[in-house]
Amino acid sequence: MTSQQKLLRGAWAYTAAVAAELLAQDFPVDGVTVVNTVSEGDGASEAEAFVSLPAPWWTRAYPGYESPSLDWDAASGWTLRADQDTGTTAYWMGEGLTPEPAKVAMFLTAARVNGQVGSTDRPYYRRPKQDDPAPLTDRLLAYEDVLRRSDPLIKSSTSGWQRPLRHVFSTLLSTEHARMIDGHLTGWPEVRTVPLRAGEIQALTQLLEASDTADGNDLAADLRARYDAAAQEPADRTIPAQHSTALTRATLRKAKRQPGQ
Repeated sequence: MTSQQKLLRGAWAYTAAVAAELLAQDFPVDGVTVVNTVSEGDGASEAEAFVSLPAPWWTRAYPGYESPSLDWDAASGWTLRADQDTGTTAYWMGEGLTPEPAKVAMFLTAARVNGQVGSTDRPYYRRPKQDDPAPLTDRLLAYEDVLRRSDPLIKSSTSGWQRPLRHVFSTLLSTEHARMIDGHLTGWPEVRTVPLRAGEIQALTQLLEASDTADGNDLAADLRARYDAAAQEPADRTIPAQHSTALTRATLRKAKRQPGQ
């Protein structure tokens, strides 16, 4: 394996560890990407990484930002980028190239609370494509241990390194997203009246069914049953309780995850 391949492998492991921390703090991460930038022009580092979160979530959580993204660079570390009328502004976190994942989560949380964080002055912790990447690579690869602890099947190898890391991250995504969904379903028991057109209910249930997930199918079935029941008894406030398969199953899953059970 070349030094560049090792650097990319390490960047993936570190970024996945950061994504895992974000997921644990209820950030709805839906992907991680590592890009080989060694052949790009002056100023580019050898590798970049991107933590993907859904665009609608960004809009709700960070109304002051346009098309934001959370990026990592092998020369300058983490940045929160946002489009503005004058172009793209980068808010650099600082804290070096491999801050603890919890610190990256704090950086993203602070941006949500305070509006702006970090500095627009880009730091350089190493000279791109000039300094030996080995010390950085070693620090990045140390995060493979974090992934191994979450999945005992992962093994080091000299080829096909993306497959095990993708597998681990896929497991983290599915596990943490299930936990978040169960939290949403069980966390707000009050019944609210939400005006929806009949066609909107049909479109929503179809989208849920198209997700081809157990939760999506359960929610779709509950909504269809409530829609039909409300057509007969519009004022019946017990309808949600009568058709709550998704909530019931989420409650059972949540109970199983509780310590000591």
